[in-house]
Amino acid sequence: MTFSEEDFRGLGTFAYTWRRVSERYDLLPNEVLRGIRPLTVAGARRLASSRHGRCAEFLIREFDLTIVADENAADSVCAVLEKLPVPPDAEIVVFWSYDDAVVTTWATLARYWSSFLHASSDDVTVWSPGHPWALCDRHFQVIQFRQRVGID
Repeated sequence: MTFSEEDFRGLGTFAYTWRRVSERYDLLPNEVLRGIRPLTVAGARRLASSRHGRCAEFLIREFDLTIVADENAADSVCAVLEKLPVPPDAEIVVFWSYDDAVVTTWATLARYWSSFLHASSDDVTVWSPGHPWALCDRHFQVIQFRQRVGID
């Protein structure tokens, strides 16, 4: 899937921007913020069908990797994410809901994962359109990765 400029909206209109621009939560550098592109509601909804089945309630053994997302050990989680078989420059979708999703790179997500994946808050699905892998963030501090989800 390719995106056009009409698929994106400004960061200031995105529901979860406060998680990235607040000293209370996370204050990301401007160059990083420029690489986080919120999709319009229509753009996010167009991707909703691609999300289905990627992070369904699979058995734990069906995932290639399960990480305890401890924000007190953010660097170790970052290191594990960086080692996953996803190119750093891969364009990825971070999908919270039918209205809220962003496009960024894998390197951005891996480095700043706690700005995207919040314990006790959201279930988030991450994938690269056209690729058969998924990263599933469970709101109970578990991140799971599957290389093959049977979906393009």
